[in-house]
Amino acid sequence: MGNNGTLPNKIKCLMNRSSIKVASSISFSILVLSSSLANLACADTIEFSDGASISSAAPADKLGQAGDPRLSHLIKGVKLYSHSLDTQQIALLAKDGIRISSTGKENCLRLEDGNVLFVPDKNILVDTAHGRLELGAGAIVFAMVSNDGLVLYDLRQSSAKQVSVLIDNQKIFIEPGYMLVVTKYGNDNFEKLDLDCHSIIHGVPQKVILSTKNANVFLSEFSISATFLTVKPLRQLIASNDKYDKATFEKILKGAAALHDYLGPIQPAQLAHTNRQL
Repeated sequence: MGNNGTLPNKIKCLMNRSSIKVASSISFSILVLSSSLANLACADTIEFSDGASISSAAPADKLGQAGDPRLSHLIKGVKLYSHSLDTQQIALLAKDGIRISSTGKENCLRLEDGNVLFVPDKNILVDTAHGRLELGAGAIVFAMVSNDGLVLYDLRQSSAKQVSVLIDNQKIFIEPGYMLVVTKYGNDNFEKLDLDCHSIIHGVPQKVILSTKNANVFLSEFSISATFLTVKPLRQLIASNDKYDKATFEKILKGAAALHDYLGPIQPAQLAHTNRQL
């Protein structure tokens, strides 16, 4: 993604029945946003700029759910509503490629590798090789952890200062609608980072100055609405009948509305050419 905030061609898509784009708008309603996302979930065909396409005949109750083939192009991940994990839950997550474990301390987890949508019911700590996440109950974040770094999207907070990252005893507080990227020291060019931080529309990343030489940190605003186009566990919320999923979806929508983050209908082929000044 370039500094002008354009979506990369790799997530360009055309919808036969529903044409969706991310746009900037001051006046909009949660109803419009919800309707746009629902239309996206019902799109018949998604076509990519390289000519590849995914056509689905999935039944209505499978839209946005496991088994819906249109999810194959999204950033993978899982949802986690709990503040603690037992051995069975850890084993199940491992099957999805999520290397996570309990540290033995109360409400403290360690995420070694994987993408997780955290919706904690209690305050939790999440240790990673790149910093410690401190998440308050009521916060909603999407975290991607790998050997190369950490990408954290703050989707919602129920009160101030619920999301922070501790890096070498330096705490960085994040606000909803902001993305934090932590990578190895010396990786100064955001555009060349080998991390999955380029697929969601965002503003111009700013480097965070730290006293440590163990990491480089970037901070940028991003479109919360755009995450529903790109992140699998968020896309699954759209058509879910699960009460926790429904509550999470509603909270994120309300947060996006408060930040004037909009998703509305447009003409086909415009998605990849949308500019958003953040």
